Amino acid sequence: MDLDALGVKLGQSALATPFYFNEPNRHQLVLDYFHLMDTILQDEDKLNLIYTTVVKTRSGFRFLRVVLAGLYTRQSQLDPLAESILQEQVSATLSVEGLTTGGQPIRPSFFT
Repeated sequence: MDLDALGVKLGQSALATPFYFNEPNRHQLVLDYFHLMDTILQDEDKLNLIYTTVVKTRSGFRFLRVVLAGLYTRQSQLDPLAESILQEQVSATLSVEGLTTGGQPIRPSFFT
């Protein structure tokens, strides 16, 4: 898992992916990503309730599984970009606070 994440991060840094978007779009992408994560957590909670509640119907279970599958797909599409933007934002904040050496964070910020 860590080697996969490292490969993705190296590819993103080589392409400077977050910088293809202007600041308002980068901000919105991160907000969309966190909203997606919240929706996934809420739907997972609903799914857990269906598992534990005998009264719920199977159709409700199937519907939520389909919804969650779509949300997981969207999450996997947004993951690398949102992570890159967050890394860049954390690095920029560390730089503003003087916690960098040569403009780079003392410990690079990598999110997965």
